[in-house]
Amino acid sequence: MSSSSSKRRKLDAPGTPQSAVSAVSALAARRRLAASAAAEANASPTSEPEGTGTSSPSNPFSPLQALSQKQVTAKSPKRPGARTPSGHSSSTGREVPDEGPTTATETKTTRSSAAQSQAVPYSSFRLAKHNHRTKANGVLELRLEDSEKQRFLVLGSFGIRVLNGEVTVAGATLRPAQRTHWVHAAHCHAIPVIRSTENTRLELHSDPVAENLRKLGRLSPLFRGIWNDSPGDISEGRPKTPSTFSFLGTSEDAPKRCIIQELVSPPQWNKKLAALTESDPGREPPATLICGPKSAGKSTFSKLLTNRLLTAGDTEPVGSTQAFTNGVAILDLDPGQPEYAPPGTLSLVHVTQPNLGASFTHPSLDAEAYHVVRCHSLASVNPASAAELHLECAMDLYDYYRRTLRRCPLLINTPGWILSLGLELLVQIIINIRPAEVIYMSEEGPAETVEALRNATKNALTTLPSQPAEFASRTAAHFREMQTMSYFHTLLGSGSEGTPRLSWSPSALSSLRPLVVRYSGRHSGIVGILRYDYQIPSDLLGEGINGMVLAIVEIEDPRAFRNLVSDVPSGSTGGDE
Repeated sequence: MSSSSSKRRKLDAPGTPQSAVSAVSALAARRRLAASAAAEANASPTSEPEGTGTSSPSNPFSPLQALSQKQVTAKSPKRPGARTPSGHSSSTGREVPDEGPTTATETKTTRSSAAQSQAVPYSSFRLAKHNHRTKANGVLELRLEDSEKQRFLVLGSFGIRVLNGEVTVAGATLRPAQRTHWVHAAHCHAIPVIRSTENTRLELHSDPVAENLRKLGRLSPLFRGIWNDSPGDISEGRPKTPSTFSFLGTSEDAPKRCIIQELVSPPQWNKKLAALTESDPGREPPATLICGPKSAGKSTFSKLLTNRLLTAGDTEPVGSTQAFTNGVAILDLDPGQPEYAPPGTLSLVHVTQPNLGASFTHPSLDAEAYHVVRCHSLASVNPASAAELHLECAMDLYDYYRRTLRRCPLLINTPGWILSLGLELLVQIIINIRPAEVIYMSEEGPAETVEALRNATKNALTTLPSQPAEFASRTAAHFREMQTMSYFHTLLGSGSEGTPRLSWSPSALSSLRPLVVRYSGRHSGIVGILRYDYQIPSDLLGEGINGMVLAIVEIEDPRAFRNLVSDVPSGSTGGDE
């Protein structure tokens, strides 16, 4: 007993540090903390931060908190955790002094005013009766008849049809036509801003193929939580929109726990885009090579330039949106993040309509808006694993462009490998192709890289600022997985206007009946199985490719095996696709 009393006196002595979870005298510590909290609250009731209890112990593990909460009756005007006008909350059944009675209406108005003051505006106007109406089949018609230009954001999958005026989205200028332009705007990417001229009327259509694209979230979590939420409960004052898209007037209209980022084009970009779209009718369409470090905005700039080339020169009031009647050719040399073909490939793409979606929304080799003319498999997302093969495939694609699409302007997108061997590869591509202009997407060097590119460029070299840093909910590896998975689930169907449109199959690949191709025998369809990096013993080949993604390659010439066999015909010519 004497020892216990001595310990108790030490704990009660002034200046002795107290612990809320002390094993020696936890009950005394809890009482002390409760008394000190109440005394501080009575002394200065407005000095505590919002949400701090005035009469509850600060020890979150205290069993007294649960006991005191059970003592609160249903008739009590204060519920556990109810917020008081002074910003405090009561976690016990005791009354907290306040400045006077507060009605439910006043509390609702206060919270509504606070939320409105913190809302971030995304659009220059809000949906109201005078500027929109919902037509049949969930079509949302916007009547922007003001004398000023408007801007707004739409999240989700939707179609744009311009009835009157002019609309610009992601660099593409859309004019009145019967065609509907389909947009996939997920908030895992920057959302394109839609801008309209004076007296514009347009329709926003719900996308019939959006449901199957979202159902891919059942197979992979990467496809979840990137679109607009289901309308469900629409709060008072907000109009209900179709489920495949949502109009974002302010941040209150956006899904919870998501970051909305707008697609930004810096002024230097806009100036350069305007200069590149000015073409001389008597001159051969130019070739533009876009390079720079990783995450600098190469793909974004290429997309904006492609859309402007396709639509900027269209002067017809109704009809096609193509400025170049032959379209635009894209030589995509980035196997890690290609825009159209699946990852691990280099491709030559003929684009005829604006690109208004993320790369994982158009991974097929053939669609209405584009066609992959020729494609080589690199069997790697990193060109460093096969630099010589990368250069050979790039030159083969460029030669094919010269033979088939030379009347189209050429855009060359390159990987973000700009040092060491990557710089040598980039310099060699510039020397061989000799583009009319090389655009380097960084103003911060490295200096030796810019100097090497300047020496290799025979024409013009322009440096532009990198794309502003943005928050990314998905990494580059995640986007590759999404694009690969989307590629294997795509289907080419028919749209509502009778034109072919990409759709998706939400069923797992394991549910499909496999194709059986003979490897040997009279009707064999496979010449051989080849690994690009190193060869394994033939008895381990089955285990080596089991469960792997393989590329089916068509062999045009025996020289494709020149590094593996010695009996290659001397007069053979051609590529290795």
